[in-house]
Amino acid sequence: MRAALAAVALLTACAHDPAVPLQSPMAWTSPADDLAVRVDLARAMVDSDRPEAALDIVRKARADGLAGPDLSVVQARALIARGLAGEAETLLEEVVRRDPRNAGAHAALGGLHLDQGHLDLAVADLERAARLAPDEARMHNNLGFALLAAGRYAEAEPALRRALRLDPSNARARNNLGFTLAALCRTEEARETFRAVVGDEGAERNLRIAAHSCPSTIQPLETP
Repeated sequence: MRAALAAVALLTACAHDPAVPLQSPMAWTSPADDLAVRVDLARAMVDSDRPEAALDIVRKARADGLAGPDLSVVQARALIARGLAGEAETLLEEVVRRDPRNAGAHAALGGLHLDQGHLDLAVADLERAARLAPDEARMHNNLGFALLAAGRYAEAEPALRRALRLDPSNARARNNLGFTLAALCRTEEARETFRAVVGDEGAERNLRIAAHSCPSTIQPLETP
């Protein structure tokens, strides 16, 4: 709890003044608490499109003798955001070699392979991530998206439905499910799924986008 509060305090300080340096850990924190704080802060920097700030946090943590797979994973995410995919891939492969049950590393590696167009590798990585983190909706959504990209529509559907059972508000998973249903030529189901996310006009637009995978999806919505 104290580590989480410290992370919030550090993030608040950086939000008010990006020039504020990362201070030395508080005297009461254990090395594990200190590492958790820095990993959380680095993740926040990546998520807010500040990968260089994240890499600075990682470098300072390593200089202070901290290490661990989660630190390497967030470093890899920052490297990907900087366009340094090769370095990120090497780092992530080393993480999964040392810690094969690290779901986050498999997920990051799968996302990297997906961006590179290596769809079979991406699916394999994301399947491992989903098995290792079965209660995380994002893992199943990522897997479903990779299966959709690979043209494995029948397999994508259950992964995306699993994501929505875990998180019914997950708009990305619902939109991905819409494209999957459209590819399976289940046009009306796809239309209703899209409507829940993007409304009537957005649903028709998405169906037009999906028309290449199933020609029947171009049938227009009937109007009175």
